[in-house]
Amino acid sequence: MTMKRLRTIALRSAFGLLALALLAAASGACGLAAWRRGKLAALEAQSAVAQTLAGPVEYASRGDGPAVLVLHGGFGGFDQGQMFLPGLTGAGFRVIAPSRPGYLRTPLATGATNEQQADAMAALLDALGVRRAAVVGISAGGPVALQFALRHPDRTAALVLACAITKKTPPLIARQDSLLRRWALRSRVLADLASWHGDKVTREEPRQALSFAFRLCSRAPAAQRARLVDGVLSDPVQHALFNQLSDSTVPLGARLPGLRNDLLQITGLAALPFERVRAPTLVIHGTADKAVPFDHAQLAAARIPGAAFCELKGADHLLMLGPHRNEVTRNVAAFLKLHPVSIACCPAQ
Repeated sequence: MTMKRLRTIALRSAFGLLALALLAAASGACGLAAWRRGKLAALEAQSAVAQTLAGPVEYASRGDGPAVLVLHGGFGGFDQGQMFLPGLTGAGFRVIAPSRPGYLRTPLATGATNEQQADAMAALLDALGVRRAAVVGISAGGPVALQFALRHPDRTAALVLACAITKKTPPLIARQDSLLRRWALRSRVLADLASWHGDKVTREEPRQALSFAFRLCSRAPAAQRARLVDGVLSDPVQHALFNQLSDSTVPLGARLPGLRNDLLQITGLAALPFERVRAPTLVIHGTADKAVPFDHAQLAAARIPGAAFCELKGADHLLMLGPHRNEVTRNVAAFLKLHPVSIACCPAQ
């Protein structure tokens, strides 16, 4: 075979491989787009958007009774907020779970700073005709909940800080060792690709996904984390909750502006005037929390006047999973029921 013939075969093979690669890429892009559309459509079917004086705010409302405003953490949205304390609606409360600005259908323009987000949450309550509510701040939602209590004391019936950030914190990205995760936070397309892959792993390889989640969120030794994984996978209720938790982070591209803003806010968080909080307060935190260290809870509990402190021995950042799950809801519900008159809903004046 001549050299010319070999070059022709090589070029044809190269073009063939390139065509296959382009076809695979196009097929993958179509698959990603369809997955993203499906996820967003399912989310929109579960929520509404209120037009408030601060701007649009997406939210979901479940249950009847005293209002509890649940502010989700990083990577989340209304869906994360409404799943965090699944037993509250059954305990006689109305759970109002918004998407904080930058997440899903709440634009970042509604409020970038913690103070602006607190005011936006008050505007949401106005739009819903709710005068007073208990406020629950989860993780990165903690500073917003604290600002709500400080800026709207007459509307804060009670305050719950659950694994909440309460002081300046190194950026999450600085604590990650994966170049992929760093780049995923910079591009919506890459964020969606990463979360598409993560969603697939969660469904097809749940042990791998759970092990990764507990490694990020728990300071417990590897053997203890393995037992946690076994416990979740052997319990259909907890396994379903883990799937819901995974769903509450995707598609990541639709949550990326809020996540980036959260990182900006927590890395520049000024010292909070805890002594000015007047609402009855419960601080609940796991001692093995790796994502938000336990000293955040100790700081808030020590400085908020009269704060109750629920210290969960060995619990991590994923409070809704593991052996402490029921204890968390039970403690929060019991605390809120201590103030039945002050939490009562009434029409906005």
